[in-house]
Amino acid sequence: MPGFIAPFGTNFTAKIAPCTVGEVIIEGRSNLVAPTLAAFKLFPNPASSLLTLNYELGEDADVAIHLYNSKGQLVEIIKSVIQEKQGNYSMEFPVAHLSTGLYLVVVHANQTIQTQTLSVIK
Repeated sequence: MPGFIAPFGTNFTAKIAPCTVGEVIIEGRSNLVAPTLAAFKLFPNPASSLLTLNYELGEDADVAIHLYNSKGQLVEIIKSVIQEKQGNYSMEFPVAHLSTGLYLVVVHANQTIQTQTLSVIK
């Protein structure tokens, strides 16, 4: 969902206009914006032994990937915070040791956070 976060108390003016994904139009000016975390995919999903995480960075970013259970408890740090260059990344993560159930995979890239649900089956 497109959007932005403004600090509390910030005054701003925005003009809504038709535009393409990634394009921001404010007060008649148009700038193409590359999102920090352009794509994030898990497969296979559901997974039973090995999960592949693919993500694309639209700019250099500090990246961390965490796994939470359905209660919101941190289960594992898949990737600690590390500086990565703009580009495409792929990594494998073993899930055979996890109990059957639903998990949240959370990717932090600078100020961008994306979450996807992972189903683990036996």
